[in-house]
Amino acid sequence: MKKIISLLFVVSSMVIMSCSGDIDTSDIKTGYVIDAPHGHYAFGTAVVVLAGDTIISANLDEFQFQDISNNLTGVPNSYIEGADNYFGKGYADGQILISKKADSSTYSKNMAEKAGATVAIADNYAAIEDYVVGKTISEVERVANQDAKKVTDAVSGATLADTKGYLGMIIKAAKSAK
Repeated sequence: MKKIISLLFVVSSMVIMSCSGDIDTSDIKTGYVIDAPHGHYAFGTAVVVLAGDTIISANLDEFQFQDISNNLTGVPNSYIEGADNYFGKGYADGQILISKKADSSTYSKNMAEKAGATVAIADNYAAIEDYVVGKTISEVERVANQDAKKVTDAVSGATLADTKGYLGMIIKAAKSAK
């Protein structure tokens, strides 16, 4: 988590330095939330960096249990071959907790086979993250408050049916920074 926040700070600083004065840099804050973008079966994180009321950086990830035989890496200490005591020991037999972003390639391949997904999950997250940069919280809220199909259509490059849920996480993270 520290790496993500540090990375966002560096990216934010670069964005700030490259801006031509459109963004108020006197009030930079960071917000973080753990939430369920779908309301079930997975949870995610959103980290947002604000300058005033404008989002200058965002990061999404989502975590879900998957079958260990799917050749997924899993979160740290999720599974250690031959170990008796590790973080994932209490998981249901044959399950591993994954980061969809870190395991994007394998997760996306599975989703392509199971659900016909055509865009990698990490690329979808990136499209949503890119979409919110430069927008105010209220601008993102106006889009997120529309019908789910319109929300997905509004975020160019994102093909996720639950784009609305991811925007909701970003809004919550942004508001937590205020």
